[in-house]
Amino acid sequence: MAVSTMAATSQEASRHRLAAEESIPRYRWAVVGAMSSSIATSMAMLFFIGLLLPDISEEMGLSPTQQGLVGSSALIVNLVLVMPVNNWMSRFRPRRTLTFALLVVAGSVFIQARAPVFGILILGRVVLALGTMFTQAPRVLLIQQWSTRRQMATTNGILVGSVDMMFGVVSFMTPLIVEWSGGWRRALDVWGFLCLALMLVWFVLGRERGGEEQRERVKEQEGTPLKTVLRYRELWYASIGLLGVVLAEMAFSVFWPTFAENDLHLSATMVGLAVGISAIAAAPSSIGINAVAYFNRNRPLVLATCGIVKCVLILLLLYTEPAGLVILLTTIKGIFSAFFAVLMGMVFYLPNIKPREVAVGQAFLRLSISTGAALGPLMVGFIQEATGDLRRALLYTAFAPLALVVSSVLLWKPGRAVGHALQ
Repeated sequence: MAVSTMAATSQEASRHRLAAEESIPRYRWAVVGAMSSSIATSMAMLFFIGLLLPDISEEMGLSPTQQGLVGSSALIVNLVLVMPVNNWMSRFRPRRTLTFALLVVAGSVFIQARAPVFGILILGRVVLALGTMFTQAPRVLLIQQWSTRRQMATTNGILVGSVDMMFGVVSFMTPLIVEWSGGWRRALDVWGFLCLALMLVWFVLGRERGGEEQRERVKEQEGTPLKTVLRYRELWYASIGLLGVVLAEMAFSVFWPTFAENDLHLSATMVGLAVGISAIAAAPSSIGINAVAYFNRNRPLVLATCGIVKCVLILLLLYTEPAGLVILLTTIKGIFSAFFAVLMGMVFYLPNIKPREVAVGQAFLRLSISTGAALGPLMVGFIQEATGDLRRALLYTAFAPLALVVSSVLLWKPGRAVGHALQ
């Protein structure tokens, strides 16, 4: 009798959950679209600085080490603060928090555009880091509010794909804006006004969906979810691969444009096209990777493949001069960037994880991302200053994506379990 009662209760709970998921209104796409476009632009501001670095260095007379600090300073701040900030931000209403974060991002871009000296430029990068950190917890909470359980990873993939797409557009347009407007400062002004415009779009369209069940799930976590999150082995395993691959990617994105112009004799416009098309090519794979059952069941295989291919392509791009071949290689490199959506989407399906724990779990992975992103440019800057050889400096970081292979081995069984949760 007790068993039948428990089964009936479980079935009733499942029906209530499915009814709640099916009641998610179509307006969700307006919310997801406004959120994705604004956050994507904010993240692009964090990573496209390498395209402006040759002009900035010439005007300010920066050494290789200072150039590395320009690329790493924002990520160093993330490294120190990402966990406590996201743990704290997960307590607040996500719509208001995200609006404030987007305003901070826009302000930081204008600070950088008007920086008279190196120190103020670094200050702008630090403020930018804070702004992008403030977007992370509300983003995760909003994804859970506006998605069914099956849709969460796909919605997260749409957001990652939007970041890729916007980074591609910004990368492609930045050299053209610099040429048309006459300087890197004007280019930053253009992107700063775009950040403000998209913040206003979010302010108008953004909504929260706080049903009774959602509020009860959040109320269950009045304490800190940090200790609970760190018990998941999958997060620790995933962090190894993220640190390595992002180390190489950030070193490449900051210094390869300078290397390509000086050593491969590519024009600034061609470099911007190569970086941009790589990011744009990443968008479809980031969006689709969590929607295909085969890839969900074989996530470790996806990670290992991405790590090996990334390593090979970075090595080839250090020795390839024909512009057409460079474009082909960067396009393939973008397609194999699906590892990010795979690992970040995995967090939503960890066993018994709660809404705020998802936000802190993703913050933990971003801690690894920030560590790799901070180390990459610094390593290249130090090695180049010591050896005078930028190719050699980039070569030392090119093998770091193989860390994804280590993660894939460690995640093999957990990866299969998480993959089946999507079915």
